[in-house]
Amino acid sequence: MMIRITFLALIFTLVASSCGSRKEAQSAANSEGKEVIQEDLPEHPLVHYVRTPCFGTCPSFDLVVFSTGRVTYDGKNFVENIGMYTGEWSSEQIGSIFAIAAEINYFDLQDSYDNKLIMDLPSVSTELWDGAVMKPVRDRYQGPDELKKLYEVLDNLIANTKWKAAS
Repeated sequence: MMIRITFLALIFTLVASSCGSRKEAQSAANSEGKEVIQEDLPEHPLVHYVRTPCFGTCPSFDLVVFSTGRVTYDGKNFVENIGMYTGEWSSEQIGSIFAIAAEINYFDLQDSYDNKLIMDLPSVSTELWDGAVMKPVRDRYQGPDELKKLYEVLDNLIANTKWKAAS
């Protein structure tokens, strides 16, 4: 458990260091007043959050949060924004996701909560990067209540993002 918390702290540090704008990073000055060019870290997904449709009015969308703070959103059905959108999240916003993940012991959860005998159930899938691999959790039937805390944080971040239609 302590190793996972250390990984989460490392992830948060990487996100915090890479969320600044490229222009700010490129124009940073060292102590001698000379401009220092910093290479951007490669962008990789940290969070993948998917809600699937049902036979009713269940919201469905696909969200990916990248290490640079860039966020992509594909609204499909019964959501405010239909289509592809992009946005930006701060390191604090991304950190709030991983703080809840640590609180609910996300990385110790089962990979899937399901009952294949029940047909019309929407699912909620999340994947979080733990520093080495993406940990998936598919919640379709009787997932732990703690997961709702994670969904609430993600849904609030989505609702409060200034989305820009992708071109």
